[in-house]
Amino acid sequence: MSQEGHATAAQFTRKEVTSVLVLGVIGGMVPLLQPLLLGQLAAEGRLTVAQMGQAAMVEALGMAIAAGVAGAWLKPDPLKILAGAATVVALISNVTTTHLSGDLILLARLIVGICSGLIIWVWMGLLTRVAVPARLIAIYITVLGVITMGLASLFASVLVPRYGVNGGYGALAGLNVIMLALCLFIPKRYAVAASAHGIQLPPPRGWIALFAVFLHLGAIMAVWVYAVPLARQTGISDQASGLALSIALGAQIGAGLLAAALATRLTGTVAVLATIGVSLFALFILAFVPGVFVYTVGIVLFSFFWMMAPPFQMPYLMDVDPSGRAGMQMATSQTLGVAMGPALASMFVTETDARGALAVSAALFIAAAVIVVFTSAQARLRPAPAPTAPTT
Repeated sequence: MSQEGHATAAQFTRKEVTSVLVLGVIGGMVPLLQPLLLGQLAAEGRLTVAQMGQAAMVEALGMAIAAGVAGAWLKPDPLKILAGAATVVALISNVTTTHLSGDLILLARLIVGICSGLIIWVWMGLLTRVAVPARLIAIYITVLGVITMGLASLFASVLVPRYGVNGGYGALAGLNVIMLALCLFIPKRYAVAASAHGIQLPPPRGWIALFAVFLHLGAIMAVWVYAVPLARQTGISDQASGLALSIALGAQIGAGLLAAALATRLTGTVAVLATIGVSLFALFILAFVPGVFVYTVGIVLFSFFWMMAPPFQMPYLMDVDPSGRAGMQMATSQTLGVAMGPALASMFVTETDARGALAVSAALFIAAAVIVVFTSAQARLRPAPAPTAPTT
């Protein structure tokens, strides 16, 4: 995989940056909306409860594979055509989903995931070429929270009650049309360093740390995908759980802002462990304390500290592997975790009991915490390396 050249933000126009950012937001939002969409597919008899996890898995897996293959093989030119083609295919697949059921839905969601992965690759390419990517990430998280909260509210209160789950996937197809228009304004290409060559793989400790990130995201999605069945089996209506999820998505806006404010005050290790601790407490609430209000508190806590975690995973990886090679693989590790969590949880749920997802999530959180503590301790014991000349 080539090492792509860096650029300052001034080398991109505001219109180009905004267009790529919004593309990235829309391309990356579907996992946040999966509880509403997949839960309704199951309610309509078009997916089994186990297939809910499988559908979430294949979509995320498609994203991870596409982003990885694109980073390894595709040149960032011509971006407009690549992004436009991916958007058209995603549009067709979202429309097709409204007419499918069972395994065919899994195939359609895999295709959408592949297309989303290509869009995420375009977004990550911009981040690696601006001087202050943290600012764009903060904006990204805030915009993502606002749009997903609005869509979740629209799905729960209007589209799904009136049109069923097809209303939700129809809305996603509408967003694809907006994305297609945005493709006209993204950069034509990204610069690539002429001397770039080879793949820079992380050292063993970097791979171990990436495995912790993988487990962390897997733990999150194992529960998130099954949020609606968990509510339903305790007697909470779909409308009430939909409202709770909308509030939870809105809380992610505050999480992104708080993460930005604490970025220079907390170490990556401390922050990651804190988010895991609060997430485990939220699982306890969801498992043992029924009722609409308490369910809402639990799912909001869970969602808030979900979005608090990713900004601190990069500092954690940099602490464990100062070369930065593990950090370069963070997005792939996260996406693979998003795919693994629902798939693993699907093995421990039934049509009438989704609490197995909570147990799976707790086990993954604990395993991630153990690895974070171990790798961080090893990093502190490691002698400081002698200064070396920078390499490409």
